[in-house]
Amino acid sequence: MPGVVVSWAGKCIDHKVQRDLCVKIDAIGKVSRRMHKDFFDLDFKSQVYKPLRIQGNVLLSGRLFSDQPIPDGIEKVNSSLLQPKDRGQIFVVSPDSDAPVIISGEVYLAHDVALFGIEFALFDPRRYNSLLMMSHQFTVSFVFIRCANPGLDGLMVQVCQLPPEHPLHEVSEVFLRVPELDLRYYLEHWIGELLGWVKHFYIPNLHYWAWIDNPGYSEYEQFAPNDQQTRDEIFFYLRDVFSAEAEAWKTGTLEYLKQPESDVAISDWVELEDERFNQLAWQEKRQRNRGT
Repeated sequence: MPGVVVSWAGKCIDHKVQRDLCVKIDAIGKVSRRMHKDFFDLDFKSQVYKPLRIQGNVLLSGRLFSDQPIPDGIEKVNSSLLQPKDRGQIFVVSPDSDAPVIISGEVYLAHDVALFGIEFALFDPRRYNSLLMMSHQFTVSFVFIRCANPGLDGLMVQVCQLPPEHPLHEVSEVFLRVPELDLRYYLEHWIGELLGWVKHFYIPNLHYWAWIDNPGYSEYEQFAPNDQQTRDEIFFYLRDVFSAEAEAWKTGTLEYLKQPESDVAISDWVELEDERFNQLAWQEKRQRNRGT
């Protein structure tokens, strides 16, 4: 079974809503940071933009405007800056991520942009324990553009840093794209619940995809969007579910690492590794359904 690439897109120009949401997301980031430290002895601090004004140019993925007209005041980047052999295969590196990010499609240029929000590395105990996970994207991004251009102001983005050898680095060191997160069995249901919570209580125009459009969102229709008590109670539940599921996968991963190495051919290794992850997922799901 392939992993699912979760993506989300939305717009919010209300600075108070942005701040309130990011305070909540930061609480999950702190849990994730603690787990990285306990399990890997690595300290992954959240990247906080409060706000950060970008000096000079900013590059924008055309996918940010897939459901709307290209805003006025931005310009398309000259495609001659990308060598033909590199188009669609240009790698940039996000903070705290081992995954290459491919720039494909159209790229645009903007000026006078600030960023507000938070990004953190989502804890996954398999991250450094399986080659199957090495190319995954672990960054959770709730970052908003702030600028005078109404077509850009409030857009949710993920921040990527261009390395010096990248052909677009001479234009800008910063590339903004649609937020994405790679999952494989782990937290797949939870991320739908979290993004559904964000959509219902904070950003009604949020659209997210994880196998299907907006999974889990219908669960919130019974609640009033302005019911802050219910909103906060659900958030604490989601935070605790994340912690509990991560702990269960930590235990399962440690058991998995105790298994003797297999002599299977490299062509069969990925299938075997994926089957073991599937077994971990079913074990965690059974424990969760029993309430243990």
